[in-house]
Amino acid sequence: MEQNRHNQAEKIIFDRYGEQGLEVYELIDGKTPVAEILLRTGLSDPKLFEILDFMDAKGIIRLDYPRD
Repeated sequence: MEQNRHNQAEKIIFDRYGEQGLEVYELIDGKTPVAEILLRTGLSDPKLFEILDFMDAKGIIRLDYPRD
């Protein structure tokens, strides 16, 4: 069941963002900072945040923002 859900998430991401979206998805582990994802993918800030916001809106990931 988990694999099926993973595959569905990948399909949703790929259909919208192609290989770049999947590359971002694969780097998300809850520990890797956004700056590192930017470096490893070569994406611009706006594009990365667009992809992250999309995944968050679709319920694929949950973005947590640091509290002051």
